[in-house]
Amino acid sequence: MNTDRTLLVSPYPFGKEFAFTIIDDTDRSTLETSKPLYDYLSSIGLRTTKTVWVKEALTKKDEDDYGDTTERQEYLRYVQELQNLGFEIALHNVSSDDNKRDDIISGIETFKAHFGHYPRINVMHDENKENLYFDAFLKRGYISKPFYGRFLSAVYKKYMDLKKKRKTYSGPKRFFGELESSLYFWGDICKEKIKYIRSYISFPDINTLKCNPNIPYYEMEKPYVNYWFDSSNGEDRHHFNELLAKENVRKLIKERGCSIVYTHFGRGFVKCDSKGNCCLNDNSIRALDNIAAQDGWFVPVSDILDRLEMLKNLAVHYLNGILLANLNDAPIEGLTICASPNQRLWTLSQDIYQADGKGNIIIDRIMPNQIVWLMNDAGKYHKNMKLKYWTDRQLTITAIDIRTLINKIANKMSINGNKVK
Repeated sequence: MNTDRTLLVSPYPFGKEFAFTIIDDTDRSTLETSKPLYDYLSSIGLRTTKTVWVKEALTKKDEDDYGDTTERQEYLRYVQELQNLGFEIALHNVSSDDNKRDDIISGIETFKAHFGHYPRINVMHDENKENLYFDAFLKRGYISKPFYGRFLSAVYKKYMDLKKKRKTYSGPKRFFGELESSLYFWGDICKEKIKYIRSYISFPDINTLKCNPNIPYYEMEKPYVNYWFDSSNGEDRHHFNELLAKENVRKLIKERGCSIVYTHFGRGFVKCDSKGNCCLNDNSIRALDNIAAQDGWFVPVSDILDRLEMLKNLAVHYLNGILLANLNDAPIEGLTICASPNQRLWTLSQDIYQADGKGNIIIDRIMPNQIVWLMNDAGKYHKNMKLKYWTDRQLTITAIDIRTLINKIANKMSINGNKVK
């Protein structure tokens, strides 16, 4: 509960308590394994993001390179149906093979022809040579690990390298999407056509936004990517079901968190019998049912990222009250401010916003360049009245990492102590 002097901007519209979505890497996915799963997601009201390949690969190096592409007409028609139902269709590179510039350009145009627009998201596939800036990710070792902050993650990676007598990758360049002299260069196309790129950073925590409150983010040293976003690790059926355990979902709601789960629905979620009858596994059904029953914001990945980016352009000033200025080109819908239950805020024109029993104050719409002036009482303002953002939780991440580090050291000492005895 907030005090009368402390307010919090919620990232989610119209009082929703948390956000949950999924980005599905299309590796190994076929029409037969996709349909039972997406039909079920649709039936329980979840809307997520599905990636596709638009070209059949000429060569396939391993089983993750296999799966349907939009060249299979039945599969294409089903994916288009999903789009019509509100699912987002994104790109997973244009094929599972290494793709040169001309193939990438034609593939992105094919995507537009199929779905009416360019992809808003690209998830880079495995070790395709056209991947953008992936050498940097190999060197930094950003995959799933116990720490959230980048400093302790890097230290942990170095420790594990030394423990396993391996070295952080420092070999020849393997990815060329940003290299202008390369046949695989397409950075300029990405910059022009695609808004979001999934990073190689995958957190063990269901609350993606807690792990990185700044998503989506821009990195100056990687100029061909407009925005990066990180995700939570649900890479296969086992990790997905474990991540969506009831205690994790309860924690996500309590933290008013946002979960962007990265997974491969083609990895064991759906089983088919000898007669071709395919069904979703029971554990995933229970996990999805549980989260769909909560008061969450269930929209595709781009919608969540757009919202987070939009609220970064909500300017806050203090002048005898709290001034909210929408600096976006589009209206902010359903702005939610977390206050105390039944707390009242006044505007300059004496309009009243009253919090509901959960402490949510809803401002239905703030138009572009509109200013909303909020006061704690009619005509009054307390100098300590502040408005915080979810990004103010960054220090909490450091505290969590330090606690994790202490626990690991304590466990190590306990194990060594038992060995001495």
